[in-house]
Amino acid sequence: MSTENRSSALIQVVEDDPHLNMAISETLRSFDFEVEAFANGALALAWLENNRPDLILCDIMMPEMDGYTFLRHTRADPQLRTLPFIFLTARTSPADQRLAREIGIEDYLTKPIDSESLVIAIRNALRRQQAMREEMQHEMDALRNRIVSVLQHEFRTPLTFVLGYAEY
Repeated sequence: MSTENRSSALIQVVEDDPHLNMAISETLRSFDFEVEAFANGALALAWLENNRPDLILCDIMMPEMDGYTFLRHTRADPQLRTLPFIFLTARTSPADQRLAREIGIEDYLTKPIDSESLVIAIRNALRRQQAMREEMQHEMDALRNRIVSVLQHEFRTPLTFVLGYAEY
Protein backbone atom coordinates (compact mmCIF):
# COMPACT_ATOMS: atom_id res chain seq x y z
CA MET A 1 0.00 0.00 0.00
CA SER A 2 1.49 3.37 -0.91
CA THR A 3 0.95 6.90 0.32
CA GLU A 4 -0.84 7.82 -2.91
CA ASN A 5 -3.85 5.73 -1.81
CA ARG A 6 -4.05 7.40 1.61
CA SER A 7 -4.34 10.96 2.81
CA SER A 8 -1.51 10.47 5.31
CA ALA A 9 1.54 8.30 5.84
CA LEU A 10 1.19 4.88 7.45
CA ILE A 11 3.60 4.35 10.34
CA GLN A 12 4.28 0.89 11.76
CA VAL A 13 4.98 1.23 15.49
CA VAL A 14 6.80 -1.69 17.12
CA GLU A 15 6.98 -1.29 20.91
CA ASP A 16 6.57 -3.97 23.60
CA ASP A 17 5.42 -1.65 26.41
CA PRO A 18 1.63 -1.48 25.87
CA HIS A 19 1.25 1.95 27.52
CA LEU A 20 4.09 3.48 25.54
CA ASN A 21 2.87 1.79 22.35
CA MET A 22 -0.57 3.32 22.86
CA ALA A 23 0.88 6.75 23.73
CA ILE A 24 3.11 6.80 20.62
CA SER A 25 0.25 5.61 18.41
CA GLU A 26 -2.16 8.23 19.74
CA THR A 27 0.46 10.96 19.41
CA LEU A 28 1.09 10.04 15.77
CA ARG A 29 -2.64 9.87 15.05
CA SER A 30 -3.03 13.37 16.52
CA PHE A 31 -0.54 14.52 13.84
CA ASP A 32 -2.69 12.84 11.14
CA PHE A 33 -0.57 9.75 10.63
CA GLU A 34 -2.15 6.33 10.20
CA VAL A 35 -0.71 3.81 12.66
CA GLU A 36 -0.41 0.03 12.86
CA ALA A 37 1.00 -0.99 16.26
CA PHE A 38 2.70 -4.24 17.26
CA ALA A 39 4.21 -5.59 20.48
CA ASN A 40 7.31 -7.19 18.93
CA GLY A 41 9.28 -7.63 15.74
CA ALA A 42 7.85 -11.09 14.95
CA LEU A 43 4.27 -9.77 14.80
CA ALA A 44 5.38 -6.72 12.83
CA LEU A 45 7.31 -8.85 10.35
CA ALA A 46 4.30 -11.12 9.80
CA TRP A 47 2.15 -8.04 9.06
CA LEU A 48 4.74 -6.83 6.53
CA GLU A 49 4.18 -9.94 4.41
CA ASN A 50 0.94 -8.42 3.09
CA ASN A 51 1.26 -4.72 3.92
CA ARG A 52 3.68 -1.90 3.38
CA PRO A 53 3.93 1.08 5.72
CA ASP A 54 5.64 4.31 4.75
CA LEU A 55 7.94 4.16 7.79
CA ILE A 56 8.78 1.84 10.69
CA LEU A 57 9.26 3.21 14.22
CA CYS A 58 10.74 0.48 16.40
CA ASP A 59 12.05 -0.20 19.89
CA ILE A 60 15.21 -2.31 20.24
CA MET A 61 14.64 -4.35 23.41
CA MET A 62 11.56 -6.54 22.83
CA PRO A 63 10.58 -10.16 23.44
CA GLU A 64 10.49 -12.81 20.68
CA MET A 65 12.29 -10.65 18.11
CA ASP A 66 14.32 -7.61 19.07
CA GLY A 67 14.64 -4.46 16.99
CA TYR A 68 18.04 -5.37 15.51
CA THR A 69 16.77 -8.71 14.23
CA PHE A 70 13.62 -7.08 12.87
CA LEU A 71 15.75 -4.43 11.12
CA ARG A 72 18.01 -7.12 9.61
CA HIS A 73 14.95 -8.94 8.24
CA THR A 74 13.60 -5.78 6.61
CA ARG A 75 16.97 -4.92 5.10
CA ALA A 76 17.34 -8.45 3.70
CA ASP A 77 13.97 -8.29 1.91
CA PRO A 78 14.20 -6.52 -1.49
CA GLN A 79 10.63 -5.20 -1.10
CA LEU A 80 11.37 -3.64 2.31
CA ARG A 81 15.04 -2.72 2.02
CA THR A 82 14.49 0.98 1.26
CA LEU A 83 11.73 1.49 3.84
CA PRO A 84 12.63 4.28 6.30
CA PHE A 85 13.35 2.77 9.72
CA ILE A 86 13.71 4.75 12.96
CA PHE A 87 14.74 3.30 16.30
CA LEU A 88 13.08 4.83 19.38
CA THR A 89 14.83 3.22 22.31
CA ALA A 90 16.14 3.63 25.86
CA ARG A 91 19.55 2.33 24.72
CA THR A 92 21.88 5.31 24.51
CA SER A 93 25.34 3.79 24.11
CA PRO A 94 27.41 4.82 21.10
CA ALA A 95 27.97 1.11 20.34
CA ASP A 96 24.20 0.54 19.99
CA GLN A 97 23.86 3.60 17.77
CA ARG A 98 26.81 2.52 15.62
CA LEU A 99 25.41 -1.01 15.19
CA ALA A 100 22.01 0.35 14.18
CA ARG A 101 23.57 2.72 11.65
CA GLU A 102 25.71 -0.09 10.21
CA ILE A 103 22.57 -2.15 9.57
CA GLY A 104 20.91 0.86 7.96
CA ILE A 105 18.48 3.02 9.90
CA GLU A 106 17.20 6.49 9.09
CA ASP A 107 17.40 7.85 12.62
CA TYR A 108 18.18 6.76 16.19
CA LEU A 109 16.02 8.47 18.81
CA THR A 110 16.31 7.94 22.55
CA LYS A 111 13.52 7.78 25.11
CA PRO A 112 12.04 9.87 26.49
CA ILE A 113 11.31 12.03 23.46
CA ASP A 114 8.83 14.84 23.06
CA SER A 115 6.13 14.48 20.42
CA GLU A 116 7.38 17.41 18.31
CA SER A 117 10.88 15.92 17.97
CA LEU A 118 9.41 12.53 17.10
CA VAL A 119 7.16 13.98 14.42
CA ILE A 120 9.99 16.09 12.98
CA ALA A 121 12.20 12.97 12.68
CA ILE A 122 9.39 11.05 10.98
CA ARG A 123 8.58 13.87 8.56
CA ASN A 124 12.27 14.29 7.67
CA ALA A 125 12.62 10.56 6.95
CA LEU A 126 9.47 10.61 4.81
CA ARG A 127 10.72 13.67 2.90
CA ARG A 128 14.06 11.98 2.18
CA GLN A 129 12.22 8.87 0.99
CA GLN A 130 10.03 10.94 -1.34
CA ALA A 131 13.08 12.81 -2.69
CA MET A 132 14.80 9.48 -3.41
CA ARG A 133 11.71 8.20 -5.23
CA GLU A 134 11.52 11.34 -7.35
CA GLU A 135 15.22 11.17 -8.19
CA MET A 136 14.94 7.49 -9.11
CA GLN A 137 11.92 8.24 -11.33
CA HIS A 138 13.84 11.08 -13.01
CA GLU A 139 16.80 8.77 -13.69
CA MET A 140 14.52 6.03 -15.03
CA ASP A 141 12.81 8.51 -17.37
CA ALA A 142 16.19 9.74 -18.64
CA LEU A 143 17.38 6.15 -19.20
CA ARG A 144 14.15 5.26 -21.01
CA ASN A 145 14.49 8.29 -23.29
CA ARG A 146 18.11 7.42 -24.05
CA ILE A 147 17.22 3.81 -24.91
CA VAL A 148 14.43 4.93 -27.23
CA SER A 149 16.77 7.41 -28.92
CA VAL A 150 19.48 4.78 -29.47
CA LEU A 151 16.97 2.21 -30.74
CA GLN A 152 15.51 4.68 -33.23
CA HIS A 153 18.99 5.38 -34.58
CA GLU A 154 19.88 1.68 -34.77
CA PHE A 155 16.66 0.82 -36.63
CA ARG A 156 17.04 3.71 -39.09
CA THR A 157 20.58 2.79 -40.18
CA PRO A 158 19.72 -0.55 -41.86
CA LEU A 159 16.47 0.86 -43.20
CA THR A 160 18.41 3.61 -45.01
CA PHE A 161 20.31 0.97 -47.01
CA VAL A 162 17.13 -0.99 -47.73
CA LEU A 163 15.28 2.12 -48.91
CA GLY A 164 18.29 3.22 -50.96
CA TYR A 165 18.46 -0.12 -52.77
CA ALA A 166 14.67 -0.17 -53.20
CA GLU A 167 14.77 3.24 -54.89
CA TYR A 168 17.71 2.23 -57.10
